[in-house]
Amino acid sequence: MGSKPLVPGLETKKSPARARALYRRDSPSRCRLSRPHPLLLRLRFTLEEARHAPLQPGTRFVDKISRSRHIREVTLPRVQPIIPSWRREPFDNPDWLFDFKYDGFRGLCYLEQGRCRFISRNGNVLSRFEALADQVAAVLDVDEAVIDGEVIATDQTGRPQFYELLRVPRNACYVVFDILWADDTDLRSLPLDERRRRLQGILPKGSPIVSEALSVAGKGRELFELMCTNDLEGVVAKRRVDPYDSRIRWLKIKNPDYSQKEGRGDLFNGPRQRTAHTAG
Repeated sequence: MGSKPLVPGLETKKSPARARALYRRDSPSRCRLSRPHPLLLRLRFTLEEARHAPLQPGTRFVDKISRSRHIREVTLPRVQPIIPSWRREPFDNPDWLFDFKYDGFRGLCYLEQGRCRFISRNGNVLSRFEALADQVAAVLDVDEAVIDGEVIATDQTGRPQFYELLRVPRNACYVVFDILWADDTDLRSLPLDERRRRLQGILPKGSPIVSEALSVAGKGRELFELMCTNDLEGVVAKRRVDPYDSRIRWLKIKNPDYSQKEGRGDLFNGPRQRTAHTAG
């Protein structure tokens, strides 16, 4: 009798390299998850308009960031996000939580007085996602909050599609993985496990707008293999007892054969634009 799969809907192949070869950008029919995980199902969107919409004249393949509206406008405590460091090999450890690494734009969500805005890890307002920010503010069960997460766009299977974000899709969504402040309470000193429980308490059930990141405790190698088999970006490892502090070490372990990484650096030309890039 076979063992129960780590994540239903994400199949582990005997040959991950062979499975990865089935999903290429030039393939007329990309491979799909055999049965999308419930989390991915909640992130499904109809992206046909965004996919086929022409780019506006003068549009460049860089994130349009409003530099006139900086984080200084936010009266909530300014938070320096944790930037994951790179690690080559996955690992198993019961003291660590392993997150699905979503391929999108990292954004701290500042919710205050019924308004929400996304702030990049460089401290700039992600103005292109204002409509999504308004939707997030309407569905979260909290008055004031600072939340960490990723703005993504997905295909029909729920697979993140980074290049769709460059078209400013109307149907983007926000995947959250941490909460740092909630209703006058600073949560940053709490361990990660407790913060995730607090986060779950404010999220709407079954929302296509905002949902919690898919995570697995302890089994980093198996989750990483699933990511590689299904042509996903990778995993982020976090110690479960750690507080939230910019000095805390998170580890990103990337799929070396991830198809959407091809040509990524060429999209951002010039030193200023590379600095403004907030994906990852």
